[in-house]
Amino acid sequence: MKALPFFFVAFLFSTACCSPPPDIAPANPWYEVNSDLVVKAKAHEVRSMELVDDSGLMLYRSWKPWGPEGNERINFLDSHDVADAPAWQGMLMAGLAFAQAVDGQSRDDKLQKLAGGLLRYYNITGTPGLFGRSHLAGYKGPRLKWMTTKEQRPTKYWMQGKDGSWWRNGVAKNHLNMACFGCAIPLALARRGEIKLAPETKKILVAVLVPAVKHLIGGNFRIRDFDGRFTEYGDLRGGVTFGPNSPNLEGISNPFNRLLVLHMLRSAAYYDEDVRALYEVRAKSWAEGVGASMDILGEVIQNVCRSDFDKPSFSDMQAFGLAALSMELQETRRDILKPIHRGMKGLWAFMQFERNPCFALPFSMIRPNLVKTDDLLEDLRGFPMPDQKIAFLLGVGGKVDSYQVQPLVNRPTNANYWKSNPYRKIVNRAAKPLTHPTTEAKRYFAGQDFLISYWLGRYLGKFPKQ
Repeated sequence: MKALPFFFVAFLFSTACCSPPPDIAPANPWYEVNSDLVVKAKAHEVRSMELVDDSGLMLYRSWKPWGPEGNERINFLDSHDVADAPAWQGMLMAGLAFAQAVDGQSRDDKLQKLAGGLLRYYNITGTPGLFGRSHLAGYKGPRLKWMTTKEQRPTKYWMQGKDGSWWRNGVAKNHLNMACFGCAIPLALARRGEIKLAPETKKILVAVLVPAVKHLIGGNFRIRDFDGRFTEYGDLRGGVTFGPNSPNLEGISNPFNRLLVLHMLRSAAYYDEDVRALYEVRAKSWAEGVGASMDILGEVIQNVCRSDFDKPSFSDMQAFGLAALSMELQETRRDILKPIHRGMKGLWAFMQFERNPCFALPFSMIRPNLVKTDDLLEDLRGFPMPDQKIAFLLGVGGKVDSYQVQPLVNRPTNANYWKSNPYRKIVNRAAKPLTHPTTEAKRYFAGQDFLISYWLGRYLGKFPKQ
């Protein structure tokens, strides 16, 4: 994940030109749309769980069909060539927990399996609390051709772990954040009495969450890899950096990092006294930093030429919104929540245009009168069904970035729509599915992005059932 210099340099642009709100492009679907949200939610839950391997790891970008032999075996092995597995697995876990809170149907077995997939990282990496970008549990054969070597990518490469299984190191801060989020939400909803978890499921969720947070604390809020070195994009300290190897400017607050750490500390504090003590010491001052910095940032970005400014990434704003959601569900003290609310309101100055439910829905809990959910609902109704949410071979110029916000039906498919560019539209409307070079299998994307947004919207009472 990239460093975030905009929190610092935004102050330099406070006199930049005023830019009008972006236009919304007319919806022009390039695939047949099924607008039935209940049917879509059920289908994406089924497909997403089909993409979970026997070890409990969700392969969010996966060649199918799988099988034990021949081409199907190749598809299975090659599907583990992914880089963000813990993040989108956590998103799926949270989506399933909200689903259970809404419809009352237990997802306990699914949550237990997915939590077990995260816990398995610790056995493979040999370090409690250390995730990887992906793992291939149980495979102890020779290096596969797609397994990046240390010589090719010195900071994130495939290696054999303590048990002989293969894994990819170099986990980033949003991978850690979202994996913790995926554990925190089921546990929080269970504490609130809104879902029931089996004792074993709760045990595994806590066994994933607490070591992950304590491992971060042990590195002074930087993620240490298996070899003791800090990962390239694992810096969650409170100061601003301008790259993975730059100094950490502790005198200039990084509110993005602060909120992510606050949510992780708050989540683990229920289950560990040392974490709770640290949270109590830091919570108020860090929350105040989030409020002040994000309020200013939102005002600045609202008054600059949007296309020329290095504003926060879509992925980062998704993560920020979900961390705020976690705090809203777990923290009750107004002196801690109020500055976070202020920061969210500041960011809403530009986030209101970007149709990102992972920010808009959490913000609706804070300022419901400011959030109109019609555009979010339009995008969910237009969201592709599982057999449409696949990778396409677009070709050169097959997609372009526009100056208009694009309804989701105009955009290229994505493994996670809420981290992708909402100004991007597909041009090659006759694009063919991407196929595996050997087996000719299609590459399917999981539906964790639909599930978190639909079920969170239902949980908050913002979306109708249909």
